[in-house]
Amino acid sequence: MAGGVGYRALIVPEECYFSIASLKKIASLLEAGFPVVWVGKRPEQGFFFAEWDTLEKRTEWEESMERIWADPCLIHVSSLMAVPRMLQSYGIFPRVRLEGTRDIVTAAHIDEEAHVTYYGVYAYNRFLYEEDSPAMFGYVEDTIKPFYQRKG
Repeated sequence: MAGGVGYRALIVPEECYFSIASLKKIASLLEAGFPVVWVGKRPEQGFFFAEWDTLEKRTEWEESMERIWADPCLIHVSSLMAVPRMLQSYGIFPRVRLEGTRDIVTAAHIDEEAHVTYYGVYAYNRFLYEEDSPAMFGYVEDTIKPFYQRKG
């Protein structure tokens, strides 16, 4: 949407299994020059059994994964903690910045036209923003989770 939220990079959290459809999408993003940051180790096999149940499918998955993993445009990082600095080193900065110094998760965005208020999930993948150094930001340790799960 013009003038709306725009994605600046795709950040792929560490996974043991990854679908062939997702690999194909990542390959198209890399080909288009869109930054893709892969966190952690290389996945071991396809996500769905149907992608892994024959030698042909395993070979297709392995070849796709190998092409992406070796792509010089793919940005590798060892952990989520390394993502903010890696984005900074590639010149990928947020389009929206808060005024002053505060924990971003405590900030709320109110869309008055739609009558909707957006909140962050408290104490989950929190990161700090400092006005004095807007390019320098990082995750708050002990809050990092690659995904959110609730019991039940």
